[in-house]
Amino acid sequence: MTATQKSFLRLIQAARGTLASQLPPTSNQKPLPCFPLKSHHVTTIDTPTDFHRRLCNAISNAKHRVHLASLYIGTGSGTQECEFLNALASVDSSVHVQILLDENRARRLVKQNSSNGAEITSSAKAVQQSLQTNGAGLYLFPALPEFKRSLLPSPLNEIAGVFHIKAYVIDDDLILSGANLSQEYFTDRQDRYLEIKDGGGGLVDFYCELIEILCQYSFRFQDVSHTRVSKRELVKSLGKLMDGSHHADPTVTDLETENVVAYAVPTFQVPSGFSTLDFPMDAIQTRNLLLAAHEQDDSTCVQLASAYLNPTPKLVSTLSKFKHLKLLTAGYKSHGFAPKPRQPRRGDWVP
Repeated sequence: MTATQKSFLRLIQAARGTLASQLPPTSNQKPLPCFPLKSHHVTTIDTPTDFHRRLCNAISNAKHRVHLASLYIGTGSGTQECEFLNALASVDSSVHVQILLDENRARRLVKQNSSNGAEITSSAKAVQQSLQTNGAGLYLFPALPEFKRSLLPSPLNEIAGVFHIKAYVIDDDLILSGANLSQEYFTDRQDRYLEIKDGGGGLVDFYCELIEILCQYSFRFQDVSHTRVSKRELVKSLGKLMDGSHHADPTVTDLETENVVAYAVPTFQVPSGFSTLDFPMDAIQTRNLLLAAHEQDDSTCVQLASAYLNPTPKLVSTLSKFKHLKLLTAGYKSHGFAPKPRQPRRGDWVP
């Protein structure tokens, strides 16, 4: 075993939660799942227009499933949004379609110009109109407890917490991104797009099942007959999905003979107070991975990219240990907000 192979395998253990030096003496924590990826499994999408084109083509030609999870979907105010909604409407009725959005963001009322003049609509209403032709399900995930949902008016309720997964499954392909499904993300708002193809060694099915589990806990839009599972049942299902006990840690043989180029370890994060889960959260595992990298070589270079650079104090403390650190984030021009009409312009803003 080479030093590089040894370091690589140790980092995978840290990511999964199986590194002995990071486990409490009495821990019965189960490892996170681990999926081997070969070169043909992984590709990238370069631009917002490519992202839009890939999604619309894949959805229109879907054969057996379309599972989309996002913060929200645009209401059709722009050409690309209309094309996306039309793609959803064109899906054959034999295809299993589930759309999962944040409840508060999807219900937010917005003014939109149409051929009939200005009208008030919402993301949920626009999507539901597109789905009526094929019997698909639109689900709204309640990230906040009931008292907070009723206490804060829209859109202030979104400040308290939102559902923020961006995972798009079409048949045996998956796109993981930070991009929502709206006009700016389809045209000029650059984001990251990682496409996992041909099942991704089981990773695509994993995300499909995750979306289905979260839909079971969510409200089905305009369907009073839908029965939600309890939070206790949600926690149980998530625990079962995130249990990677049947996934063995990779070995040197796997690295040398299976043509594996990477291993995917999916993580999950819930807001503080949402519930207690029996597997480690994303924030913990990210920190453990960084600590393991520093422990084995304090000259390790860490490169992080995030559209929103707002690290927690614990993450800042961990990153400060590294001598070589590169952070890539959005500049002022893509991180501000456009001033309202007739107000003075202060600095750069999001177009």
